[in-house]
Amino acid sequence: MEIPIPEVVHELSVDVQGDKYTCTTTCYAVPVFNYYALIMSFDMEERFFDEFGIEPIYLNQYYPVENIQSALSNMKALQTNYEWVIENAYKAFREAEWEFMIPDPDE
Repeated sequence: MEIPIPEVVHELSVDVQGDKYTCTTTCYAVPVFNYYALIMSFDMEERFFDEFGIEPIYLNQYYPVENIQSALSNMKALQTNYEWVIENAYKAFREAEWEFMIPDPDE
């Protein structure tokens, strides 16, 4: 039985014209067939989507690694490698497929 790999969580903030929005970044490793996948998810606070009138989306990044040792090594590095986490948050935002909401006329 394999020991589960602990996840790594960071709180980021996005500043848009003086308004700050929080983004919880979570990275976890999962076995996929004969390798591991590191999955980073970026969860923006609901207020961000409401104030910009866009549909909530799931921001994720996926990174395959060779084995459990590589997964553990990467997860350990992610605990302090904030620059890489931020760089990949920007990448997730650029690659997102944003959809604008149609306002409800009754609101």
